[in-house]
Amino acid sequence: MDRPIREYRFIDPKTIDTSNVPHIEGSNAQCLADAILDIIQLSLDSGMTLLDVIEAMEIVEEMRAVVERPRFTLHVKEEE
Repeated sequence: MDRPIREYRFIDPKTIDTSNVPHIEGSNAQCLADAILDIIQLSLDSGMTLLDVIEAMEIVEEMRAVVERPRFTLHVKEEE
């Protein structure tokens, strides 16, 4: 698992009460997608524009890419 590249800013994981959450069906990826979609829906309901959501998703994609890029190294044969 990759280490977080940023500190939590808006959510304190220690304060999230999941005691009343029913059994969750689906893969980890599906659960994460549902949580992200919940946050997007809350954002849109509170006045964020669709363009803001698209920009936010692009920022998230770029931050994930920054974490992943160092894992891939181009190996080039050095000339003697």
